[in-house]
Formats: sequence, C-alpha cells, structure tokens
Amino acid sequence: MGDILKEVKFFSKKYSDWENYKRNKDVFLSDLGTVGKVLTKRVEIEEKFIYPTYMDGH
Repeated sequence: MGDILKEVKFFSKKYSDWENYKRNKDVFLSDLGTVGKVLTKRVEIEEKFIYPTYMDGH
C-alpha cells in the first residue's frame, strides 16, 4: 500500500496545477502509467492471495 500512496502523492503534487502540468506534460502519460502499474500490482496481489484466503474462511 505504501507504493500506491507514494506514487499517487508524487503524481498529485507534480500535476497539482496547470502550470505544473504544462512543464511536465511530456512525461504525463508515463507518470500516469506508473500509478496504473502500482494499482494493478496491488489488485493482482489481492486476487492471488488475499481474496482466496478470505473465501476459504467463509
């Protein structure tokens, strides 16, 4: 979860206003992709480990 928070905070701060966006627009999609990757990784972990463990208990 720490990776998600770190990446979202970084992204939010970097693109917090229009001027920041304009200065960094060449890497915007790459930065957004990084956020997407950490979210995808988290979902995959939950689906592989957490969800089956939860379902086995119910």
